[in-house]
Formats: sequence, C-alpha cells, structure tokens
Amino acid sequence: MDNLPEALTKRLHRLPNKAMRQLEGLLSIGHIDQHVLETVLDAGELSQETDKLPAFATSYLYLKSQGVPVADVIQMAKQNDRRVNLWWSAKRWQDVHGKLSRLATLQRLANEHIDYDMSFFSEHLTNEYTGYLVRNSRRLGMEGLRQRHCVASWHDKLAAGNTAICVVFMNRTRWTVELLKTMNADQPIRIGQIKARMNRNPTQSERTAIYAQLGIEDAIQGLDFSTTRSNNARWRSNLSRILVALRQHQASSVEVSFSGGGDSGHIYDIAIGPDTEIGEHNMEIMSFNRVYEDGGWVVTEELVTKSIRDAIEDMTYGYLETTDVDWYNNEGGQGELSIDMENEVVSLYVDANYTECHREYDNETDFADLLHQEEQAA
Repeated sequence: MDNLPEALTKRLHRLPNKAMRQLEGLLSIGHIDQHVLETVLDAGELSQETDKLPAFATSYLYLKSQGVPVADVIQMAKQNDRRVNLWWSAKRWQDVHGKLSRLATLQRLANEHIDYDMSFFSEHLTNEYTGYLVRNSRRLGMEGLRQRHCVASWHDKLAAGNTAICVVFMNRTRWTVELLKTMNADQPIRIGQIKARMNRNPTQSERTAIYAQLGIEDAIQGLDFSTTRSNNARWRSNLSRILVALRQHQASSVEVSFSGGGDSGHIYDIAIGPDTEIGEHNMEIMSFNRVYEDGGWVVTEELVTKSIRDAIEDMTYGYLETTDVDWYNNEGGQGELSIDMENEVVSLYVDANYTECHREYDNETDFADLLHQEEQAA
C-alpha cells in the first residue's frame, strides 16, 4: 500500500468503506496489483457502482484469464466517456470491444491523411451527381463520425483501389455509398451498401434515385431469379442436405450463436453434439453465385464440398437473410439457431437491441401565448 501513487490512494479512499477495505486486502496479499486496482477503479467510476467493486475484481480477473478484453473496453470507454456495466456477459464485453475499437479506428483515420487512388471510379462515374468521392483517410474517418456508422473496415479496401466511398446528397439527406469494381467491361462499377445517418437503409425509390444520379445500373432490378430457387427455398434445400449428414454421423444437436452491431455481424460459435468433431466431416452443399451475363445478373447453382460446420454456417446466414431482421446495424442484436435431431425440430430466434431514449427537451406553447410574445417583440 505504501508504494501506491498518491493519486491512486486518494481514489481508493473515496470508495465506500467496506469496498475500500476489501480491495486493500486483495492488494496486500498480492491477489491484485496496482494495474488491476486502477482498472477496477476506472470501471467503478464508469458504472457508478463503486460499492460492488470487490465482486467485480473477481469477475474481472476471471474474464481476463479467458482472454476477454475487459481492460481494453474500460480504457476505451474512459477515453470516450462511455458507461460500462460491471455485470456484462463475456460476449457483451466482446461486442462492446468491437464497437469501441471501430470508434477508435474512425478517430485515428480522422487524424491521419492517407490518400486513395480514385481515378478508376472517377472515370466511370457520371459527372452529374451531387456529392464527392472520399479520397483520403481523414475524409473516411470524418464520414463515419458524422454519419454515426462504421466505415473503418473499408480503409484497406480503399487503399487497395478495389473499393470507393461516394458521398451523395439527395433530398436533404447525406448518403454514404459503397462502390465496387466488377471486373466486367460492360458494367465496371456496381453499388454495394447504401447508408444514411445511423445506418438507415434507403427506400426503394431513394435507392433508384441514387443509382440514377451515379449513372449505375441497378443490379437487383436486373437480377434474374427465373432459373433458380427463391432465397427461402435455398436455405431449406441446404438444410435438408445438412440433416442427412448429421443423421449419418449420429449428431444429436446443433446450436449456432450469432451477434452483431455497428455495421457488421457474425456467427461466433457452432456447437455440435455429442462430438464437435462431427463438424469436420465433409458433405455436399449447394453454392449460389451471382454473375453478369448477356447484359444482366444471373444466379447460378453449383454443388460444392464443404465441412458440415461450414455448411451449417452458410445455411444459417441464408436463413437469416429471409427474416428481414436487422441484427447487425446500430445497436445490433443476437440470436441462436437450434437443430434438435431427437425431436426433429429446427428453431431460430433473433433479438434486436434498441438504445434507451431520454427526453432532453419538452415544451408546449399555445397559440395565444405565441401571438402575445410576437406582439411584445414587435
């Protein structure tokens, strides 16, 4: 205790007496060190639950031993004045780490100045759109901070010259448009994502207008599904193949967990019972690819060999696309797909997270008062 810096000692002594004594005890017997103490105190100040810090110290050490980046989250939350919850699950700490890391990357990009070569995209875009191409990392970082969405993941793609970000102004709305090379001379550029502030997606009319402004053919409108199955039929077809493979290898269950936020989502765990090695066996699954042929987009089907685990992952993503639930943007969401082989039931649930809204201003003025104020002002 005598070796603690004075500032840290003062912070420790500001805790409720019981919490202070318990942390002093852990420190004196060497169960925590100065760095852990400082991180735990930071967490207490960010969560405003300083009386619970001795219990959190135990949780913190366990999570840290499991490789959960709790310390990084606390440090980034402190830098950005964000609240933390001492009782987040390991997965939630991981998710928050991803969001704050993206924010840190945006801030770093906004302070740097790495130029992107946009000559290919400038050459093939119409000159009649209202907006501009993002030509350096500073503009990219500022775009993400301004629009409250994450464009940090595009930095490497922009630097490689295969992707561009175009800002389009339309109907008093700022749109961030992802442009991609197609390697097709007839249609050299296509549009990937289109996002407004807070990751809002465009309506069909807004989407059509953005395509028209940029002079790019809308690939979705030209997509020919007449020779293939619908999205819903595709994942069901592959699920049938997966069930055959699972029965063949005597699997009892499958649990697929996924989560998302910011502007991305992923499957982070696939558990197959009773033996996880079942997932390493190979099987055939239908692969669907979109190609540009004869002036239009066509979906082709092809049987490919993949591991059962990879086939389950592909099928789950296909199933999720049909739900129309946005579990990967803004506050994101999470869920689970389950296959019960004994009861022959497949189930899927998807939760969406929403930020709590606090009213910051509320006022009511009747017409008579308003007219009286105007008369007084005159």
